[in-house]
Amino acid sequence: MDEEVYLSPPAGLEVPSGHTLRLRKSLYGLRQAPRCWIRKFIEILKKFNLRQLYSDQCVFISDDIEPLYVILDVDDGIVFARGEAIINELLDYLKQHLEVVTVDSSSFLGLEIVRCKD
Repeated sequence: MDEEVYLSPPAGLEVPSGHTLRLRKSLYGLRQAPRCWIRKFIEILKKFNLRQLYSDQCVFISDDIEPLYVILDVDDGIVFARGEAIINELLDYLKQHLEVVTVDSSSFLGLEIVRCKD
């Protein structure tokens, strides 16, 4: 977190009178949480040689030999590439840093997805 955030101790936690608690990292539900999440995600993807598009900050691409695209919407995302090997490599990398759940999807953000065999 960029700024210091303090909160009152929750009921049942014994803290000396007049003391508060300082957060060391973001909590779900804070106004700062989405900003902290996207910063962490961008940092992780940059280490995998993905860059954020200037025109759409939720799209990340790789200009390496094999094109790779990641589209993020809040805490959902979709990965596109020509081969499954690079997708699996990215997912394994993400799983080292985040809790990731993968599913085969036929739609994302209201768009129908059809996988071509070629």
